Amino acid sequence: MHIKKKRFDRSITLFITLFILSSVMLLSNESFRAAKEGTLSFFSLLQAGLDNTVKFTRNTVNSVGELKDLKNRYDLLYAELDEYRGIHRDFLEVKRENREFKKLLGFMDSLDHDSIPCEIIGKDPSNLSSTVIINKGSKHGIEKNMPVVAEQNGMIGIVGKVINVGIQSSLVLPLLDQSSYIAGRLSKSRFEGLINGLGSNEGFLELNYVKKIALNDISVGDLVETSGMKSLYPKGYYIGRIVDISRVEYETSLSIKVEPIIDFSRLEYVSVLKTTGVSYE
Repeated sequence: MHIKKKRFDRSITLFITLFILSSVMLLSNESFRAAKEGTLSFFSLLQAGLDNTVKFTRNTVNSVGELKDLKNRYDLLYAELDEYRGIHRDFLEVKRENREFKKLLGFMDSLDHDSIPCEIIGKDPSNLSSTVIINKGSKHGIEKNMPVVAEQNGMIGIVGKVINVGIQSSLVLPLLDQSSYIAGRLSKSRFEGLINGLGSNEGFLELNYVKKIALNDISVGDLVETSGMKSLYPKGYYIGRIVDISRVEYETSLSIKVEPIIDFSRLEYVSVLKTTGVSYE
């Protein structure tokens, strides 16, 4: 009886041992499989990440290359556009010069004297009374003391006179200069006087020696023209308009301020008059 019981206990113990071993092996297989699957999943994710990184890098490199190519094309097109703009500006400038030249030719046809068309190639914009340089000289028939005129707003006005002549260029003294004098006449009332430049940058002239008796016959806005009396300047060319009339008690003549017909700040082209019957020396 005792022996049977002992055998039974051994059988139970063996069964439990085998059951435990089987369970452990089973669990070990499941854990290995799970670990294997986990490892495979990890490496799969890692591989996918690497593939995406490589793909992103390749696309980025391609995009950078495309951007660089686009920038080069943009720079090229911008340079071409800038060149076309320059050509357009040059075209507009040539067109403007042609228009001015045609106007100058038409203006020359309206003059009573033969003339030489000139372009101003040098002046001081900060000093309107300073001398200006024109692009014609003795080679073109320019002589000292020849009158210089220009056209603005449909009116022909006095600019000044030639004071120095070179072979290819000449120097012109504007009527604004203090040393400039012109015999003038009021176009409407016909009173005569002497125009003198004030030599300031204000750009005004002064008409002197007009008798006080003329006060009731002249007014602001009246035109002043050349009288042609003992002057280098031919008769009938406009000088300016009256802007102020002053009467000084102790003076026998009026003090008249005149604004030139010609705006010297906009002056580009002039004509030198080849007047006859006047000694230029």
